[in-house]
This record gives sequence, C-alpha cells and structure tokens, in this order.
Amino acid sequence: MAYSNHLKEEAFGLYCTGISFDEIALEMKKRFPEECLKINRHTIAGWEKKYNWAPRKESIMRRTKEKLDAKRVSKRAEVIAELDELRDLILVQTKTLRAKSLEGGANSVIALTRMIMDLKGERSGAGKLDGKELEGVIAMIFEVLSEDEKIGSLLQQRQDFILDKISERLETENP
Repeated sequence: MAYSNHLKEEAFGLYCTGISFDEIALEMKKRFPEECLKINRHTIAGWEKKYNWAPRKESIMRRTKEKLDAKRVSKRAEVIAELDELRDLILVQTKTLRAKSLEGGANSVIALTRMIMDLKGERSGAGKLDGKELEGVIAMIFEVLSEDEKIGSLLQQRQDFILDKISERLETENP
C-alpha cells in the first residue's frame, strides 16, 4: 500500500520522540485508522532506512539544542543585567539608610553579587565572601559612612589604617 508523504512525516515526528517502531505503528493506526490499517513495524523500519531518518533526527536535535543553548545564554545575560541594576539601585539607596537598614542593604548587595557571580561562573564556593565580594561591601560601607557628619572626616583620615586592619584580620581568619 502506498502511504502519503503526510503520513510518513507524521511517523517521522513520532520517531523523533524516541518511541519504538511498534509504538509508532500503533499510534499511526490510532490517529489515521483508515489510511494506516495495515501499517506495521516493518513499514516504519523501511521508511527509517529509505528516508535516512536517523541522520535527519540527529540534525534536528542538534539544531534544536543549539537554539535552546542560545536562548539560555541570552536569558542568563538578561538576568545578570537585571540583577546588576537591582544591586546598583540598592547601593544608591543605602547612602540614606540607618544602621539596621544599612545592614539589610549590605546583605542584599552581598546576596545579589553572589547570584551575579554564580550566573557568570566567577565564584567557586558557596560559603564565605570572596575577595571581590568583600571589596565591594567594604567600599560601600566606607562610602556610606564617609557621608556621615560626625564620623565622615575622621573616617577619611583613618581609612588606610582601618583597611590595613581589616586585611590583617581577613588574612588570619582565612589563611
């Protein structure tokens, strides 16, 4: 019996899902009972050979994977950009916060920085802050505190000493 190209393409679509020739034949009989009454696994196997279904399926799967990978890369870049914007917004807002809110702002910045670095593949561990994260948090704290009327000028005078002490402490705690 001669089968239409439409039916062969339907069978190929089922083949691409990874089901067996027997299952393809059964499904074709369900979908097209009149046209596929006598279809069987041997018919499907013959089409696979004759129409080079295996390489065709592989080509389709490879192109699909490439498109999905490109979408994932694009989506990841969008998420990183949005997180960067959010982190920058929080940094701007922390300049006007009080101590408790400042701590929350700093924690938010740390969390966002970690997420961004994870998405970029720049951070290996999930534990303590790394050097880049610490630098960002310390810089933010100094910036905020420098604007304070009472301690701003003193902090500016003692900044090098304070940074040296922080570095020493970090080195002894994280050898």
